[in-house]
Amino acid sequence: MSLPSPLTASDEVSIPRSAGQETVKLTAGLHRQVWVSGSSIFVDVHIANKHRKPVRRLELTLERDILSYRHAAPATYGRSSAQDRIFDNKERTVLTKSTFKAGTVGWNGVDAHTSDTRTCELELPRGHANIRCGKYFEVRYFLNITASPSSSRSISVQLPIVLIHMNSLDVVPNSVAQVAAAVEEKRRSLSSPARTTELGRQQSYAQGRAFAAPRQQSLDRQREHRADMDDIRHIIDTSPRKHPPQSKQGFATRKVTSNLRVLGDISYQTPPTNSDGRNFEGGSGLRDRLRRIGSLDSLRSKRSAIAERAKRLH
Repeated sequence: MSLPSPLTASDEVSIPRSAGQETVKLTAGLHRQVWVSGSSIFVDVHIANKHRKPVRRLELTLERDILSYRHAAPATYGRSSAQDRIFDNKERTVLTKSTFKAGTVGWNGVDAHTSDTRTCELELPRGHANIRCGKYFEVRYFLNITASPSSSRSISVQLPIVLIHMNSLDVVPNSVAQVAAAVEEKRRSLSSPARTTELGRQQSYAQGRAFAAPRQQSLDRQREHRADMDDIRHIIDTSPRKHPPQSKQGFATRKVTSNLRVLGDISYQTPPTNSDGRNFEGGSGLRDRLRRIGSLDSLRSKRSAIAERAKRLH
């Protein structure tokens, strides 16, 4: 798993001269801290050479420190204070080493008053793992990077790493052979950059990956946000609320009046027009005709009045 920010360490050495001081600065970074024993570790190295001599040598070493204690760690409120102890004995061992010289493995060194960034590889031995601080001992691993601007002066930095065993990955038993073959193939293809260069193949890793880890993670977050927004737009576009069913399209909304209003319109008859020249005996005749026209409501009221009179008589 990649770290939120690269694990870096830097150091600078000053070389006094008559015209002033010349400096060489070494910076190393890891994009992750946990590595599997038996695989390869990749570290980004940046060298800023402000010295009159070029840097022609770069060395990577894997260091194992076994710390032993005479007394048990004190505890407060159920917590152990192991980091407060002073070890009684320290056994330091260099397990593996890789040296890069100018003109080999595709590296030409760092010329005077220039800078260079390179991703270096170191093969890790098998069967090693960190052991957390217990009662009497612990095991730690460190990656040391050393640059030599001259035969007499050198500059080095140290990065703590965590090694785990292959069995700690909880691989399904049926796929152990496939995983082992994939790891072996990757180790074989990445173990010798010079050989892959000779075969005309491109390197499977980019230079300066650890230093570009925050920018890469920012780009990944932007891609995830863009993908989420695309999913939301797709859900909105395919929502049935935005597009009504096809069966309901093409029908206009029609206002239906009440039954009483319809019956009232039917019972009322409009007088005929005088388009053919007929005479309705003036306005008095028309008024007489309108008086004799009764609506449905008036008929109902008359019927109800007649029914009430009949009840009273009985």
